[in-house]
Amino acid sequence: MELLNMEKNADVKKYLKLNQLFHFAVYNLSENKVLMNTIEAHWLQAGRVLGLRRKETRVVPGHHNHREIIDQLEKGNGLAAADALERDIMEAHEQIFAILEKSDLTDRAGNRVPA
Repeated sequence: MELLNMEKNADVKKYLKLNQLFHFAVYNLSENKVLMNTIEAHWLQAGRVLGLRRKETRVVPGHHNHREIIDQLEKGNGLAAADALERDIMEAHEQIFAILEKSDLTDRAGNRVPA
C-alpha cells in the first residue's frame, strides 16, 4: 500500500488523499450506510479546514496505527482494529490542531484566517 510506504516529509496533498482513501476503505468494511454518510459529512467539513493554505507543504506520516489496523483486520480482530482506528483519528486530530495553532493560515484569496 502506497500510503504505508511514504517517505518522511511526504507531500501533504498526496498524503492526505492516500490517507482518505485508506480510511474510507476501512470504513466501507462496516457496510453501514448511515455510518458512511455521517463520516462523509464530517470528512467534508474537516477537508475545508485542511484545505486552508498554510506554509506546511510536507508532512511526516505516522503509520503505526494504519499498520495495526491492517494487521488486526487480517487476524479477524475487528475490536482491536477499531481501537487502532480510534487512536489514529485522535492522534490526527491532535496533530491537525497543533498545525493550525502555529500556522499562518490564508484562504484561497490569500486573506488571513484566524486559527
